[in-house]
Amino acid sequence: MTGELITHKVFGRGRVISMEDGYINILFEDEKYGEKVFVYPDCCDRFVKFDDGERQSEAVEKYKVIQTREREEKERDEAENKKYAEMVNEARIEFAKKKTPAKPKATKKTAVRAKIKKTENAAE
Repeated sequence: MTGELITHKVFGRGRVISMEDGYINILFEDEKYGEKVFVYPDCCDRFVKFDDGERQSEAVEKYKVIQTREREEKERDEAENKKYAEMVNEARIEFAKKKTPAKPKATKKTAVRAKIKKTENAAE
């Protein structure tokens, strides 16, 4: 893509001077803008347009593929998180069902009643 002519919505005409690791470097004709770096192919969706229609179509298609992949990944992650949350909730419900109720603590009053009852039973 080095040497390809482009038009940017804000910066005007320019030429691709390099492209590496998902970034595209463009040198603009207007000296006040100089060289700028953009994320490729994201920039081709709204800001940068290649003069070569085939290059532009290729860049937009790459962008669409990336967007689709990211959307699918996000949906997959959300589905996994929802499934995990449901499993945790079900486990909590099962745990609550199996949990035996705690025996009430003997208070002084109930201890005295139990002693009286024991004494009465022994007397009989």
